[in-house]
Order: sequence, then structure tokens, then C-alpha cells
Amino acid sequence: MSGLSPRVRQLQHEIVVAIPCGTKAHRAHLAELPFPTIMNIYINYASRLVVPRPRRVVFAPNFWEINGARQDGSLIRTIAAEISAGANLSPRLSSLVRFRGYRPDRYDENGCFIGNKWWSRDFALNVYGLHHLHLDTIETPKAKRDRSARLVFVEFSRDIGLMVMVGGHDFDSTQLEERILRLRANNEALVLTGIVGIEWGATHRRNVSRQRAPVYPLVQSSSARLL
Repeated sequence: MSGLSPRVRQLQHEIVVAIPCGTKAHRAHLAELPFPTIMNIYINYASRLVVPRPRRVVFAPNFWEINGARQDGSLIRTIAAEISAGANLSPRLSSLVRFRGYRPDRYDENGCFIGNKWWSRDFALNVYGLHHLHLDTIETPKAKRDRSARLVFVEFSRDIGLMVMVGGHDFDSTQLEERILRLRANNEALVLTGIVGIEWGATHRRNVSRQRAPVYPLVQSSSARLL
């Protein structure tokens, strides 16, 4: 924290407190990290949440023909209605979001990662910019074992909820990537939760390959503004 003004130190403290940590030791470790790193971790955590606000629901082409979406039609339409009304979608998010915000990465003597690097991160969100919502809701950790494995992948912008595909936690990442490539074929840059463009004019596939790190990079948009 040395070198930071009192206001920035207070901001850093409030951010550290806001990030769910597995143990007090993890939080203490988080507090000792450089401020830009803490900000990056917070953005990664906060991006897993969906800000409640009314959004227009759009179904991607062929949505109902992929992965048996029609069989869950009533549940999917319920979610669509919640998105349209600006309802709190937290009960449909992974229950892990509530307490997995940060855990120190560990490596062995050969530099190989120990454990699951996605413990506090969301692969679909980090790599493809998609939230996954459970078709049923959960209120308590005890209910987790009875929860449906069926999910709907949604891309949220400020005013639109794009229903991309139905799947599960064991989703085929190749299928999801191909789906995203087709949907964004005409985009000049990859859009990820409000951060636009890793590189102006770069292909989506190139941007996806750069996004396969487990935390969000802070990047400058094509309009020369940092969002």
C-alpha cells in the first residue's frame, strides 16, 4: 500500500472487503497485492454478477433447435420474462459466486499450477463473455445437490439479453466457441462485459485465444477510451 494516497488506500480496503475470500488468510494475502492487481481481481469477481435492469430479450438464430432447448421452453421463457422485467438474477447464478471471489494461485517447484485455476473464475464468462443461468433457482447451499444441471448461456449488454444457447456445466467449449464465432462474425472486435476491443481489427478467433487467461485484462477500446 506504500505510495498510495489515503483516499486510494481506503478504496483499496473497501474493494478487498467486498471480494469474497475462502479464508482470512486468503483475504490477508489479497490485501498485500498491488492495487492494479486487486482491481483486476475485483473486476473478474464483479463481472460474474448481473446488474438488475430491464433488458430486451433476443433469441439467437436457431436457439430453439440446439441442445433440446424446446424441452425446457417454459423455464427458458420464465428466465426471459425475468430479464425483461429487470429482476434480480442472482438466484440463477452459480452459488459459488457468493463465496469464491479470490484464492491465491499455487504452483509447484516446476512452475506447474496446483489445483483448479478456475476455482474463483468462470470459463464461459472469461473466454466468451457469456453468463450462464440455471434453469432453476437456488437459495441455500444445501439445495445445490438437487439443482438442475441445465443452463442457458446469455450475453448481457446494458439493454439487451442475448439468449445464445442451452447447455450444461460439462458444455462442449468447441460448440460454444463456434456458436459465438457465427454470432459475432460481422463484429470488428470482441465484446466482453463492457470492455470493447482487445485489438482494433483483430479477428474474433485471435481475441478468443488471448482471452484464455483466467482473469480479465484491462484493455483500451477502439474509441480510445478505457471502459
